[in-house]
Amino acid sequence: MFIKQLFLIFVISYSAVFFLTPWFIKIAQRHKILDKPDKRKIHTKPLPTLGGIVLYLAFNFALIIALRINPQFRADFQAYMPGVFLGGFLIIILGIFHDTIDIRPEVKFLGQIIVALVLFNAGVRIESITNPFGGEIKLILPVSMFISVVWTLVMVNAVNLIDGLDGLAAGLTIISSLSLLAIAILKYDIGSIFIIIALIGSTLGFLRYNFHPAKIFMGDCGSMFLGFILSVVSIQGINKMAVTAALLIPITALGVPIYDVILSVLRRVVKRVGIFQADRKHIHYRLLDMGITHRHVVLVLYFMGIYFAIISYLFVLIPVEYAFILLILLGMGVFSGMQAIAFLEQRLKLLHKMKSKE
Repeated sequence: MFIKQLFLIFVISYSAVFFLTPWFIKIAQRHKILDKPDKRKIHTKPLPTLGGIVLYLAFNFALIIALRINPQFRADFQAYMPGVFLGGFLIIILGIFHDTIDIRPEVKFLGQIIVALVLFNAGVRIESITNPFGGEIKLILPVSMFISVVWTLVMVNAVNLIDGLDGLAAGLTIISSLSLLAIAILKYDIGSIFIIIALIGSTLGFLRYNFHPAKIFMGDCGSMFLGFILSVVSIQGINKMAVTAALLIPITALGVPIYDVILSVLRRVVKRVGIFQADRKHIHYRLLDMGITHRHVVLVLYFMGIYFAIISYLFVLIPVEYAFILLILLGMGVFSGMQAIAFLEQRLKLLHKMKSKE
């Protein structure tokens, strides 16, 4: 019965997006809801945007069905349900404003903080951290609020910033969600399982129209919504995992976008420019500038996402004393990848200079 319910929620969320998206594309074209090309963007002609609205509607519809058919999910979810629905609605509205009238980054960030506080007030918060030497470290309310809000902001902006190529944010969200789903099943976390299934179904349905060459973009409303739901799932997962690596699991599962957002902030701090200032130094743009095709860049980053997802799952399976070793190996892999990209960039610049002299 439980498996049938999960399959039903997946089919509902997938089908809703799959069949609603073509209809929404026509509406967007008719009302000129288009993402126009500029020097920072890859596409060369205006394309329908705000596809995140379809994602939002399908996800919430599937979640409402899940609440009706599974009493255990209803019992697990009802405590923080108002915060998830209200927060999701607010993040969609914020994204629509940014996609249509291009609000200032500072205003957008303030809106994200408000959404994170709504989530915290609803009870979706990190209240304790497992002590590596035994027991738990209970967090006082201000510390819990700070960590929870920062966590939500990182998740929301990680997915938002990686949404620079067709299908990239959607694909990485699906890959990360599959890892979190496997862990939730292992821990029999019913609340998280249904949310993740609805997220995977709706995102997979949208990817059909968003993969290169994209017919529609999800927009900031879609990418921020995906990050918002991932923050909900990851926080609830942390609270239900009595393992030292609980914090590392969602961070690693979302390794590609989180790595990119951390590098973006560090790069702007070093250059002494505003952290909200846009640039073309994100990992996907750097790979494109090296001459790799659009589709292949996305596939390479999918592969990296799978690598991080597998590592995140291993944190649950291995003994605590080996988690630190795995973390070092992960760090070495990331550092090696960064160095390889930097080396190839330098070699390509050198070759271009030699050709220009000829």
